[in-house]
Amino acid sequence: MLIKLKICLLGLLLTAAMVSSCFAATVDHIKVVGNTTVSSDYVLSIVKTKPGEEANQQVVSDDIKAIFNLGYFSNVDAHFVTGDDGLTLEFQVTENPVVKDIQFEGNTLYKEKTLKSLLFTKPGMTFNSAFFRNDMQRLR
Repeated sequence: MLIKLKICLLGLLLTAAMVSSCFAATVDHIKVVGNTTVSSDYVLSIVKTKPGEEANQQVVSDDIKAIFNLGYFSNVDAHFVTGDDGLTLEFQVTENPVVKDIQFEGNTLYKEKTLKSLLFTKPGMTFNSAFFRNDMQRLR
């Protein structure tokens, strides 16, 4: 039992050391994985972590929140990949679905065309939660 506990603690210490060593290293590359309609350049334009800088856990955490707050993604995560070309920070994103159609129910006062003209969200766009909230406010 004592040996298993020591091995388990050693494993935890090694894991912690590996994580902290990533945050003491220089980021060589940054990329976005999982995006198909939202451009990587657009996503990376709001990221504060830059190649050539030391990895910082708080900044990476803030970057994840900033990417999520763009409104185009249902999930955002980040991890480091070490390769022959150095340390790469990868932001793994899951895009929201594409809007196929917009329908209004219960409306008897306004023409559907008039209501749709008020919306920023259009069919064919990737659903954006921030745009949707603004659309809802415009319709009120």
